Amino acid sequence: MNWIRNNKFLVGVAGATLLLVVVAVTLGMSYGGTLKKAMAPRTKVLKKVDRLNRGPKENRKTIKGKRDESSALVAALGDVVGNNTAWNFRNYKVPYLPLTTGSGREVAAFPYSATYWADGGLHYVFVQEYYKRINAMLARLHTVSLDPNALEQELVAEAVRIQRMINLQVRAGKAREAARADRPAEATSSPEADFEDPAARDYIGGHREGDLKADENTGYSKVAFDEAVNNIKFLKATSGHLYADLRSLYTVYAPTDAPGTNEDPSNLWAAMTSLWVQEDVVYAVQQAIKEEFTLRRLPKDAWNVLNSPIKKIVNIQVDGKFPVNESALVKISTPVRDSFRSSLDGEGEPAEAVEKPKTLTGGMTCKEYDLIRYRVTLLMPTRSIPLVYKHLIGRNYHTVLNVRRGTQAKISDGDNEKTVYVPGWGDDEGSGEVRIGATRSSEMVDQMYYFGTESLRLVTFECEVKFLSGWTRGEWDEKTKTWTRPPLAPVEVLQKIQVANPAALRKIDIERLKATPDPKIKYTIRARSSKSRTKPAATKPKANPKP
Repeated sequence: MNWIRNNKFLVGVAGATLLLVVVAVTLGMSYGGTLKKAMAPRTKVLKKVDRLNRGPKENRKTIKGKRDESSALVAALGDVVGNNTAWNFRNYKVPYLPLTTGSGREVAAFPYSATYWADGGLHYVFVQEYYKRINAMLARLHTVSLDPNALEQELVAEAVRIQRMINLQVRAGKAREAARADRPAEATSSPEADFEDPAARDYIGGHREGDLKADENTGYSKVAFDEAVNNIKFLKATSGHLYADLRSLYTVYAPTDAPGTNEDPSNLWAAMTSLWVQEDVVYAVQQAIKEEFTLRRLPKDAWNVLNSPIKKIVNIQVDGKFPVNESALVKISTPVRDSFRSSLDGEGEPAEAVEKPKTLTGGMTCKEYDLIRYRVTLLMPTRSIPLVYKHLIGRNYHTVLNVRRGTQAKISDGDNEKTVYVPGWGDDEGSGEVRIGATRSSEMVDQMYYFGTESLRLVTFECEVKFLSGWTRGEWDEKTKTWTRPPLAPVEVLQKIQVANPAALRKIDIERLKATPDPKIKYTIRARSSKSRTKPAATKPKANPKP
């Protein structure tokens, strides 16, 4: 207590200080609560903004990282495009055509050169090379040959052979009847006594003797010919993997065609691209058949139509309106409102009527690729659809848009459309007696198919394939002003693209349209050799894996 009395001033100062602190704390707490309450809405908004921006803060480091990531993606995309373009050059061969000028040289069919095609007489040579490739496709499929002329000779020879056997059986049957007639009367009570019936004597092997007698003009009977047809059908069905011939494929020119020098180069290009499409289809069919035979572990002698997952290539159609399928565009007449603007102001301006593809993918020729649509109709069991589907989409940039099943298929021939059936199967179309000389050879062939006993359907695959524009229209180096890959498509194809879809043209494509002749295109000419004339038109690129 004495200390307090002696230090009244210090105690007073301490008490005043404590009182001021208490008052200050009280006032601060009151203000803090008011401030917190006032800042609550702002704090809530700040938390929402923070949740929206969960990524790292934008600074030089993060911006550089994003730029590097974008550059890596662009480089990877370039590698993919480059690898696939190189794959196109390796696998889609451009034929070399021998010049008819006696120079002993040959020129690549594409890039197209009007001078070489006109002066070298290459139009007829191109059709010859075209059919060499088509026949090679059929050979790779191990198709069953139903050549009408050869078939007629085989049928006649087999019918004559069978007739000889019938004649021997008839003579043997008559000898047995004569022997039975010489037996004693009690012998007629045997189980074979019914042969003594005069009406039964006219039957041998289930046929009347008159039906077994050979025709004087042909040398064989109807019974012999019917059996010959069945035998040849079976032999043919076991001689190859499936049925297919020139009628099964899409051909722009007939084998005897000789296009004139004024032929539109875009038609020549359409023939070339349709050939590439069909080579892909044939490869897919070939691989599907091979996989089925291998998985079932069939011996080589059982690799035939009867065991094949695909019995017949009925028809392949390639859209001839390269590079844009104009018929695949449908006009949308109903105005479409801008949904984004409508959500803001409730009105939105009506959009113009636009053209939209009516296909599954909505694809059409653009700056990145040229698009071709095609249809493949096969006779097959439905269980094999996934197998064919897998091999079709596994080849380059093929897409299966639709799969239709039925007992008939519609095929367009130019401007006409016709319905085809599988003769001798599933329908009455084409059934009936095979006649030689009295019917057209194609009708005779149509009735010689045999597919075995499995249930079959006509299956149509509606597909499209993308050809990269860097391959079809070339790759141009703006720095060196040269073609790193020559443009294969003639400039007339670019003219069609310009009319159908101008937005699909690249800058270099527009420059090609303006330039006459094409700028700095190097045409590949070489000394004629005995080797294959189906090398690529450009220098062979380094090996790259199949896309």
